Formats: sequence, structure tokens, C-alpha cells
Amino acid sequence: MKKYLGIFMVMFALILSGCGSSAAKQSDKEKVSTKQLIIPKADFYEYVYIQGLNDEGVPSEDTRMTISDITIVKDTLALVDRLVVMRPKYEKDIESVKQLREKGSYILGFGDTKDFRGQTYSIYLLKDGTFYYQDTLGGTEIMYVTIDKHEDILKEIKEKLNVNF
Repeated sequence: MKKYLGIFMVMFALILSGCGSSAAKQSDKEKVSTKQLIIPKADFYEYVYIQGLNDEGVPSEDTRMTISDITIVKDTLALVDRLVVMRPKYEKDIESVKQLREKGSYILGFGDTKDFRGQTYSIYLLKDGTFYYQDTLGGTEIMYVTIDKHEDILKEIKEKLNVNF
């Protein structure tokens, strides 16, 4: 009987230590997969571009604007900088991309030249308040998504840029 109790205790200890280490690994994984995103070269951007969609879900001249007021550009940057992001899951990408075709979602671009041929940075603002960010290491791919929805920030950006589309 003592032999079985000893084996049971050893197995129980192994199970508990295994659960504890997997929980710790999960916690470490969550910490590694999220980060506070810092928009690269934010001090160089002098223009902000926003593209929306018309009632038919199509981008047009009426749903696009570029602003060169440096105060508005910097204030807009401050709203979207340093949010907590993670690398998105493929399934979430598919569902979210559908929102980009709906009125109320926007592409926000920052540039150092009026024609946006120099240094640029892009963010997708979905109507539900989810933001997708470009790679911060110089790539053009969209690499990060906000953990939380930021409807309040989206509303503030629209007000700041005087977006009515």
C-alpha cells in the first residue's frame, strides 16, 4: 500500500510540476507575443493621408485626403503610437480584411513627402476599432494588430482630421 501511495505521490508531483511549467510557458508566450508598438521614424512624418470608402464600398477622390498641418500630423501620430499589439492569427486576418471593404474603415498613412514617395508608414483602421500596423523593421507588410479595440481613438482621429466619409 505504501508503495502505491509513494508512486501516486510522485506521479501527482510530476503532474503538478508539468501543469505549473506549462502555465508558466503559456504566460511567457503571451508576454512575448504582445508588445507596445512604437511607430518608427515618427519625427520625420510631415503628412497624413487617410483613405475611406464611399457608400458603394469603393475608394474615391471624395473619400481621400492629405493633411500637411504638422500639428495635426503629430497629434494623429500620438493617438496611434505605443498601443499594445500582437502578431495576428490568420483566421482573424480573414475576418478583419472583410471590414476594410466596408464604409467606416480607413487606411491611414504617414509620409515625409507630399507625394509619399519617401519614408512612409501605414495603419489600417477598422470600423470596429481594431488597428493593423505595418512592420516596424522596414517591411511594407501589415504585421501587427491591436489587442484591444479602440473605437474612441478612431473617433478622435476622424474628428481631428475632419473626416466625414
